Amino acid sequence: MSPKLLIEANKVEVFLLIKDTLDEMINWISQNKSKFFGGLFGFLIGIFIVFIGFFKTLFIIICTVIGYVIGSYNINKEDIKGLIERIFSNR
Repeated sequence: MSPKLLIEANKVEVFLLIKDTLDEMINWISQNKSKFFGGLFGFLIGIFIVFIGFFKTLFIIICTVIGYVIGSYNINKEDIKGLIERIFSNR
């Protein structure tokens, strides 16, 4: 077997191994979504704490939760208009 054919055969084997591994990972993630996202969330919080500090990370989390809560409400244009008028009305 020539060296070129050997290299091509190895590339195919490596590709199939990577494909099988990725298929297994995707299958595991689909069966364990809460574990995966919990671990990912913990990892990201740890990275944020290491690089930007505890209180800045806490501030980001608080802003994210507030944004999530506000975004979860069904707000239409009339509600926003009324809120702005109440905030900026002359008293």
